[in-house]
Amino acid sequence: MSYIYFIECRGAHTIKIGYTSSNPLSRLSSMQTGCPYELRLLFYVEGTLSEEKALHELFAPLLLRGEWFSDELKLADLTGWCVADVPFGSLIPRPSFMEALRHTIWNKKPAYPGDNEALYGMSADIDVLVGNWPEAVMP
Repeated sequence: MSYIYFIECRGAHTIKIGYTSSNPLSRLSSMQTGCPYELRLLFYVEGTLSEEKALHELFAPLLLRGEWFSDELKLADLTGWCVADVPFGSLIPRPSFMEALRHTIWNKKPAYPGDNEALYGMSADIDVLVGNWPEAVMP
């Protein structure tokens, strides 16, 4: 089993979108050792390396460095949807993740007041998902 995980770096307002073939909590523990900020596993979902790369491309406008993205706009919307009804660190069922991803892709308005609407309309990358997340691009 392999997973795509979303780890929040509290204090830096960043999220790592990563891939692991092992336990995401073990990955969190090894990352925490070298980080001065508290890290928190937001959630994880069953997925492949190509799906993780598709998510990186989708959120590329928010890329800071490596696999770390700014926790704002559509990424904040996606993570908010995924953790709304489950404890932090949970395995999110794939259908629930797909629903949240669909909402994120098709929503053209900011979820939070003050978000830049022009940047929020970054769903031009929908084509990136067609081959990797076909169930996410259905309207």
